[in-house]
Amino acid sequence: MSQEARKATQISQPESFEYEYAVGSKALMETEKQQDQVNHNIKDASEKLEMEMEAAHHEHQVIVMKQNLMRYQEEPQRMEEIHNQEGRKRKQLELTEEEHGCQEEGMWWQQEEMMKQQQEGFKGAFPNLREQEVTDGSDGYGSGHGHKQQRRHAPCSSQLIQDLPLWNLGIDPTNN
Repeated sequence: MSQEARKATQISQPESFEYEYAVGSKALMETEKQQDQVNHNIKDASEKLEMEMEAAHHEHQVIVMKQNLMRYQEEPQRMEEIHNQEGRKRKQLELTEEEHGCQEEGMWWQQEEMMKQQQEGFKGAFPNLREQEVTDGSDGYGSGHGHKQQRRHAPCSSQLIQDLPLWNLGIDPTNN
């Protein structure tokens, strides 16, 4: 409040124009003072909010950068895992193909054994053919080679041969 207004309220008579003017001026100055305080508070709050928003934005950028860094660091591990999975799939495919080949080998071998058993059964029914084989060295069929053909097959793991369903043909796969 200005000093003139103070003096006016002290000097003037109550309910006079000067007194009313001084009281009104005093109230206006108080209101302006309060308004200045509100504006100051608003300005402080606005600055504080702006600083908090900048800090939050900076923190968000830091989090995003950390996530990107982690992704980039995990990328080689992820690529290695994908490579390992593909290698395992390839290996499994190779084993499956090998097993399929061994099964075909086993089936061929079974057929060979069955033919051999049938031939031996046939020779048992006709003993004179066996005598001819022993005496002249032929195989009994007139080939005159003088030696028996040996069965040949690609090596296959004994485990895979044991897994073949030979039991239903009366063949024991564990007997070599």
